[in-house]
Amino acid sequence: MNQIKRITREEYITLVEKRQRKDMVVQVDGAFCKTLKNYFKFIYQRLNFPADTIRPSYNGYDDWMTDGWFFNNDKIHLIILNYDMFISEDIEAKQIIMDHFETHILPWWEHDVVNCVVGGKTKEFNVYIVE
Repeated sequence: MNQIKRITREEYITLVEKRQRKDMVVQVDGAFCKTLKNYFKFIYQRLNFPADTIRPSYNGYDDWMTDGWFFNNDKIHLIILNYDMFISEDIEAKQIIMDHFETHILPWWEHDVVNCVVGGKTKEFNVYIVE
């Protein structure tokens, strides 16, 4: 089941060490993503989304995060370090991003993709908050 999980620093180290070669691991450091704009810029660059789409937009973000073209791995681990600083300059935006994971992005990869995309394939996609 795709979900948002709170993990300890030790569990984080184990997750990174034991990941499979084919797994995608995206580590987001909240210390460098204090604003929504910085988070969007980081995630778009890290996932190689088209550069002309960096303007902050929740709808655009959701579209790219549910686009199979960019996620050809069966497992995606998005790890948020320094969560207390993550989008800390706009608490409402932080909540919206986390809600988007819970209500749209994670369910999409868990089951919706099969019904909405021809040949769509589910993926294990978890968000880890390191405490």
